[in-house]
Amino acid sequence: MTDQKIQTFPDVVCPFCGLLCDDLSLQNEGNSFHIDSLDCPLSKSNFLKASKRTALKPRVNGKFVTRKTAVQAAVNLISNAKLPLITGLMTDVAGTRSALNLAEYLHATIDQYSNRAFEINASHIQTNGGYFTTLSEARNRADMLVLIGSQIPNLFPRLIEKLGFSKSDKFQFKRPRKIAVIGEPCEEFTTILEQAEVSASIECELKQAGHVISVIQNQLEKRKDRVPLTHSFPSSAIQSFVQDLKQSDYAVFVWAAEELSFPLGDLVVDSIFRLIDVINQSRRAAGLMLTTTPSTTTANAVSTWRYGKPLPLSFRSGNPEHHPDYYAWDSIMNREDTDLVIWVGGLDQSVEMPDCSMQKILLSNKDYEDADVFIPIAIPGLDHDAHLFRTDLTLAHYLKNLHMNDGYSGADTLEQIYSQLKC
Repeated sequence: MTDQKIQTFPDVVCPFCGLLCDDLSLQNEGNSFHIDSLDCPLSKSNFLKASKRTALKPRVNGKFVTRKTAVQAAVNLISNAKLPLITGLMTDVAGTRSALNLAEYLHATIDQYSNRAFEINASHIQTNGGYFTTLSEARNRADMLVLIGSQIPNLFPRLIEKLGFSKSDKFQFKRPRKIAVIGEPCEEFTTILEQAEVSASIECELKQAGHVISVIQNQLEKRKDRVPLTHSFPSSAIQSFVQDLKQSDYAVFVWAAEELSFPLGDLVVDSIFRLIDVINQSRRAAGLMLTTTPSTTTANAVSTWRYGKPLPLSFRSGNPEHHPDYYAWDSIMNREDTDLVIWVGGLDQSVEMPDCSMQKILLSNKDYEDADVFIPIAIPGLDHDAHLFRTDLTLAHYLKNLHMNDGYSGADTLEQIYSQLKC
């Protein structure tokens, strides 16, 4: 018996969170991919899970068919639809472009699955503007990191390391760097914070974070009409937090969009930027919103570049119209304002197509027997070359094909459907 050949892939980009870390080293031994360069549970589990996939076959009404038959069945369903909805969009730049081409041709509505969280956070920027920073600037300039939320270490395991706030980091900074937390720290926070110099932390429910931030803002401004502490927050922790802000040269406030997607979560975002405005009167501060999946930032970047508007978009009038709530995919499905759902999966293997009573076309790497038409597609960056936008929207990473599985990309499949519809 001969030993299996080990294939090494250096400088691999990980597509499984918005950071898009590009320094992974992967080893393929017997079609089992292992990361040997870092300790990121998110990357390790997802790469291993992706490498263990079995080949999927197209289905029409639950029966296995050829790919050509499945594409034709999808074309037939789309041709008879009056109000199609294209959603999911857990895909790359090319897949998003192809989906937008199809939506424009069909006069359909299009939205990304996790765009609701992105939109709630972006609404403040659309109305008031704000100071934002990038991952690179935060690493090179910030001396205080304020984490707002409870699940950041789970959603972005390498964030502290990538921003250079770890004690063991070889990156040398001219001043001591501190981390503060506002929220309910999860167990993983303890391990993460042990690697860094921790400032004062304020434990509270995320729904109370806006109130805490307003208290900090008023104390910084030394206003007489101070916001009272209506909850049992230690005043000593508030005072210590304020002192650290005063002593910092550049504070960066970090939060995950998905964590603040609850009702009135936009008020927490608003309080963050009001505090940033106050700090910027005498020193420097900025915000850094993180998205858990790069497909969200990618979809909005492509849409904005092409139409000057983010998602969701509706082409029912013949022109791209944007309304963050009315055209959101969940709003449309709840009021049954569609007769056909075209779901484009790809990246996020944990997300399943929501149940609905409408006809369904599913393009995904995860089988779904209830779909009227199911066409398997490849995973961007693992099964084909791809481009994805990082969470700070400053960089479109190129992901080289790792050849985990052969198959058609989401863009290729959508273009096939589009071409046959135009015939």
